[in-house]
Amino acid sequence: MIGVGKMKQYSNVLDKPLSKGKQEVSLSAFAFLFSELVQYNQTQVDNIAELERRLEDAGYAVGARVLELLCHRDKGNRRETRLLGILSFVHSTVWKVLFGKVADSLEKGTEHEDEYMISEKELLVNRFISIPKDMGTFNCGAFVAGIVRGVLDGAGFPAVVTAHFVPVEGQQRPRTTILIKFAEEVLRREARLYQNQRVIVFPRKSSYSSSERLGCGKERSNQCKGREKERRMNKGGGAASGGGLGGGGSGPTAAAAAAAAQKQKALLQRVETDIANIVDNFSSLVNVSRVNDPPVRNSQEAFMMEMRAARMVQAADSLLKLVSELKQTAIFSGFASLNDHVEQRIVEFNQQAEKTDQMLARIGEEAAASLKELESHYYSSALRTSENLQP
Repeated sequence: MIGVGKMKQYSNVLDKPLSKGKQEVSLSAFAFLFSELVQYNQTQVDNIAELERRLEDAGYAVGARVLELLCHRDKGNRRETRLLGILSFVHSTVWKVLFGKVADSLEKGTEHEDEYMISEKELLVNRFISIPKDMGTFNCGAFVAGIVRGVLDGAGFPAVVTAHFVPVEGQQRPRTTILIKFAEEVLRREARLYQNQRVIVFPRKSSYSSSERLGCGKERSNQCKGREKERRMNKGGGAASGGGLGGGGSGPTAAAAAAAAQKQKALLQRVETDIANIVDNFSSLVNVSRVNDPPVRNSQEAFMMEMRAARMVQAADSLLKLVSELKQTAIFSGFASLNDHVEQRIVEFNQQAEKTDQMLARIGEEAAASLKELESHYYSSALRTSENLQP
């Protein structure tokens, strides 16, 4: 960062605190260095456009290194993926690191959707520059434009960046505007990310809606049963036709099922192990803490308590990582497998409902037959009793 204001003076260099030292350079030193950079490049070119291009190339190298430095300093190591995010990063973070303050304004172009402007009333590189009349519209802000382009290219936002003077009413010196024109691929990616953020579509393979499924599960109407039977028959036919080509159910499907079962077994074992470690170590800590006599707690017991507490933390961390892995697996593998599992369970429940209805009907028929038989026995026995009682 270039120090513009006055720094606090110390009588002795040893009195200056090391931990709170500002990462600044002298404004005078920067002005002399930048002046020499401009003068040297001026001797190597024949026109103003080539001079601005060389200054932009020099700034591009600075911008690439500034982005790398800021990414290393950021503890979260977060990468900007949205257009407004990277513009805000340049307007605030990068500008503050370079010039000690945020830029004066960040605006969007009114004529084109892919143009944005960062404006500065008095850009530092133009503060001590006097441009001869024969050099026309030469702008030393091309160096800053190169820095911005280096940051954007390094972050994955290719753009054409140029510096322009814009006259301001009531001011003697014009303001400097950094014009950013993004590539077409950046706008397409931004539109795609915006659509994905607004609409999330989960894949579904069924031919009817979830409300129809619920109605089929609750009412078990004949229409739903017929549709489910037809759907199962179609699946069975497809499986039968594919069996001749795929070898009767063996192959990738069986291997995937075996791998999934083995992974599930490993995850369950991992959960049981972590929970057992937490319970055992917590029980040991509780038993040790019941001893009220301080001399009994020697250094060895204190060390063991710390070890068991650390094991509890490790087990809890392992469980948290397991939850994160399961979430990532569900996200990256998609929801098609979950939908298939739900559909399979619905089919099984419907089959069980049909079996239950058939069983109830059979039980009802058997009960009716038994009642008729009992009724016939009862009347026949009552008739015999009445005949025996008559003289």
